[in-house]
Amino acid sequence: MELDDGSVMLTPGEGKTVSFSGNRVRSIRGQPDGAYSVVEWVSEPGIRGTPRHIHMVTDEAFYVLEGTFGFRAGERTFEGAAGAFVFVPRGLEHAYWNEGTTPARCSLRSPRPASSATSGSWPTA
Repeated sequence: MELDDGSVMLTPGEGKTVSFSGNRVRSIRGQPDGAYSVVEWVSEPGIRGTPRHIHMVTDEAFYVLEGTFGFRAGERTFEGAAGAFVFVPRGLEHAYWNEGTTPARCSLRSPRPASSATSGSWPTA
């Protein structure tokens, strides 16, 4: 819920959710005129993640909450288990996917709503 003073408080499960191809994306915070966006990404095991894509205007940061995600940033590929942090600067091609055998969940943060600055073709929340 957004309060009169501009603060936002969401209970677990609140926020706009989009599901596709074994992935569930929940927009926790992201307004077109806001300073940043926060998204929760949940992916089932064995499901293809995002295709390689580039954010030309925004940086993107990931914090793995559960499971293991695979990340590709530029020419580097690596795994991030729960507690891992990944930063991808604007202009660097990247992708991410569930690398494990259990559902994986991460939090994505971007300085502006990510859907307004993506070069690539995949659903956004």
